[in-house]
Amino acid sequence: MIKKEYFLLMRRKKFLALVMLLPLILGIIFSTVPDLTRLESVDLIMCDFDNTTESLRVIKGIEQEFNLKLLEPQNPEQCLSNLQYLIKQDKYLIGIEIPKGFGWDLENMKQTQLRVYYDDSKFNLGMYVFLFVNQAIDEYKTELLTKGKNELKDKTSNLYDSTQEINSILVEIKKANLPFISDYVENLINSFNEFSSLISLIHNMDTRFLSNPIWVNTLGVYGNVNSLGVSFAIIFVILNLFTLFMITSTSVIRDKSQNYFVRLKTNKVFSIEYFFSKISVFTLLSFIQLIILFLVFLIQGSTFKINILVLFLSVLLITTLNSLIGISIGLVSNNETIAILLSLILTLPFLFLSGVFAPIDLFPKAIRFVAKLFPLSVEINLVSKSVLFKSGFKELSNSFNFLIDYVVGFLLFNSIIMRKK
Repeated sequence: MIKKEYFLLMRRKKFLALVMLLPLILGIIFSTVPDLTRLESVDLIMCDFDNTTESLRVIKGIEQEFNLKLLEPQNPEQCLSNLQYLIKQDKYLIGIEIPKGFGWDLENMKQTQLRVYYDDSKFNLGMYVFLFVNQAIDEYKTELLTKGKNELKDKTSNLYDSTQEINSILVEIKKANLPFISDYVENLINSFNEFSSLISLIHNMDTRFLSNPIWVNTLGVYGNVNSLGVSFAIIFVILNLFTLFMITSTSVIRDKSQNYFVRLKTNKVFSIEYFFSKISVFTLLSFIQLIILFLVFLIQGSTFKINILVLFLSVLLITTLNSLIGISIGLVSNNETIAILLSLILTLPFLFLSGVFAPIDLFPKAIRFVAKLFPLSVEINLVSKSVLFKSGFKELSNSFNFLIDYVVGFLLFNSIIMRKK
């Protein structure tokens, strides 16, 4: 029985090759993509409105971790406006504002903040931005805490010395028993003034400074987008991908096994008509999935700003592309088992390189270039922008053109394969 299973497996050479190819592809992706500790390739833009020694030390720490560009902060509003605009245009991944009074707060042991801006339309990017900026200034924060601890010890030591001095002066006054004690009184007043200033410093100390002197305040350039809305776009696109790859490829295999292509050729039916028939049915299925998901997320409290026409065309284009890829899988597969395995081989890299698990912008440059060739991230961007920001065709023209090129390419590929079959 073992021998039989072995020879059966060896006869299925295409299946065997795909089984070996899948761990190879996933291994390469996992070993290269999630290297999220190397931030030198991440572009960061900054507005420094404080311009003090303390802010310069923060800039030095940031420069060691990021590729930093410092904007001229002559006009605060203009500087912040440019910073947010460049992030929205994907010119920079992160923007940092060092507010006025940053250094004064630290010198007076008060918690201050860095305002960190990022594109909150990108899924889970905020979490990474928060971690990485904290990582960049961690050494400086440790120095501040050490400095604060030492200064506090010095101040309390001085406070103790002052109380002892006051006590000695009072003892001397008592011993002197003189009507003219102005010198003693003057010393007493000076000591009490020092005592009062030390007490005031300790009283006004911000206790949050002792645990976290610099608060990294992450702010989305779109106003902190509803995370449920972003999840809606991601789930729909992934669901559409899985569904259409599987259903379309298996339906094509069924057509091949029933000699349906022969009947089409006999009746002089063009391949484009065959593709159109499948895309029409699966587009209807996709819109049903979209409506169900939309209602579920609406009930859960998600808010949407929808451009209906852009959303309609986005879903139509996404469904067309995924259906054509599914047709390609069915055309090159001998049976349903091969089709399902081939669908997995395509789907898993699509997922890992689409920004679903980790933002594409944090990948090494070479992997980032490859990732942007995959259509899934563009599909997510189309749906999210059309349901969350009411974006128009002009803003999304590059994404539409990218997917249209893919559609044309797979139409040509499938037509050629069908003629050979």
